[in-house]
Amino acid sequence: MRRVLAIITALTITLSCMTAAFAADGDLSSADALMSMSDTEQAEFVNENLDVKTRHLSTLATLSADMLYDEIADEVKAALDDGLTAVEIKEAIYHSAAYCGYTRAAGALDAADKALEALGKDIPYSSRITSTEENRYNDGLNVQRELFGPQIGTITDDMSEAMKLQTLYLSGICFGDFYNRTGLSLYTREFLTFCTIVANGNCGGQLMGHANGNLNVGHSADMLRAAVLLNEKYNGAEKTKLALDVINTVDSGETKAAPTEPAGKTETITTSYKSDSEELLGIIAHYDADDKDGFIDKNLDAKTREIILNTVNAVIDGAAVPASDDAKTKALIDLTVMAAQGGREDEVPANYAANIVAGNTADTMLAAALLCTPYNGFPRTLNIMSAINSAVNAAPTQTGRTTVTMQINNPVMTINGAEKNIDENGTVPVVIDDRTLLPVRAFVEGIGGTVEWDESANIATLTYNGNVIKLTIGSATAYLNDAAQTLDVAPVIINDRTMLPIRFIAESFGYTVMWNESAQTVTIMNADINIKN
Repeated sequence: MRRVLAIITALTITLSCMTAAFAADGDLSSADALMSMSDTEQAEFVNENLDVKTRHLSTLATLSADMLYDEIADEVKAALDDGLTAVEIKEAIYHSAAYCGYTRAAGALDAADKALEALGKDIPYSSRITSTEENRYNDGLNVQRELFGPQIGTITDDMSEAMKLQTLYLSGICFGDFYNRTGLSLYTREFLTFCTIVANGNCGGQLMGHANGNLNVGHSADMLRAAVLLNEKYNGAEKTKLALDVINTVDSGETKAAPTEPAGKTETITTSYKSDSEELLGIIAHYDADDKDGFIDKNLDAKTREIILNTVNAVIDGAAVPASDDAKTKALIDLTVMAAQGGREDEVPANYAANIVAGNTADTMLAAALLCTPYNGFPRTLNIMSAINSAVNAAPTQTGRTTVTMQINNPVMTINGAEKNIDENGTVPVVIDDRTLLPVRAFVEGIGGTVEWDESANIATLTYNGNVIKLTIGSATAYLNDAAQTLDVAPVIINDRTMLPIRFIAESFGYTVMWNESAQTVTIMNADINIKN
């Protein structure tokens, strides 16, 4: 489930040799050595490994991801002076959107248009989209295989709904909508992807994947190092060191032949958009179009979707994050902030537990992450989804405990975040005379216990972890290990299922019960579980 993108296995860590000009200074493949070079030495290193066009393109993608819009006018003028076209300038910014987020890139595109206008230049807009709705998934898959190898797989029946949608997004949108555009070559786009992820920061796994992608197509490790050093003044030392360390991890020291670009598509699609930024924001509709099975809508109602989108955009804009008194919504807001900021994946297990206690499911959390993809970009999205999936898979073995959640009038329950029907009859928890009644069998069997029913005596025998409870329909007296206990209300049969307030059974079996009034949700978990909020 955590599979996000198959890439060639990282090469054996080998320190590469740098140019002879710096040999006397020692091993300059280390991040510290590279970052400690003088400005003159760095400039020489950058110029030796990046041509002037590539330098400008990498900086434009960086400024877009870092939202340094005030710097774009000077960079546009410098790029034009050095022979870049307006189309190349704008495509570098446009391409960054899939990796840093559409709204960041749209702001940068608008800044580039203003710069071109101030310089008296034409503001070119014509569609550079080549992939249609019908072929963009297959086009994108072909690009992935071109960059990362034939082992890149397609959607399979055994994938979860969330993974299927993630795969559709990744191949159809990221690679289909962006890599197949005209205006820049395929391998240049892979280079710009790496530059954008460097500017994101906190995305080491995605950096490694695309560092390998660049090496696969023949770009040198020093080319990547040069781009990182060139843009350190915008990205800062922390992002720069992370990127340089990643490059060292994948660099084998081998030099491949100069890349030979594959023939790209040239026929573009007619659109009604008036500008690149309008087009970019318009194709966000592809996210809804690709969710053909309605995974996001099934797991998030309209109000919650609105709050989540307001949250992610507040983080991007540096504005106040929405607040909520509802526990379910608050837990999702906290998760959304983590995803938007990036680098907080180690906090996800605690947030996952808080979401489960509040009544959210793993699919609810994954849906929230996928909903924010066009705003966070793919690296942050893939990282947070991987962290959620890891929390789901680790929960039972990590704690040795079980969590069961049921909601009033909902025939679906969750066990450790996984959804299942309470039974085949559509039984639901109910409220009768201000008492919340739950189906006994679903809970007991859900935690690994057994239920035996004596129809002639109307007695249910529940067994779990060496403890035995006997209940009689219509009687307020129960027996725990043969000791008589008085219940608040007698068990009743509804829809051929034994129903009663669950607290007595849960606590007798070593579980605790939490009630969420706003969500109408009962969460039952081991009494000694440690939930971090």
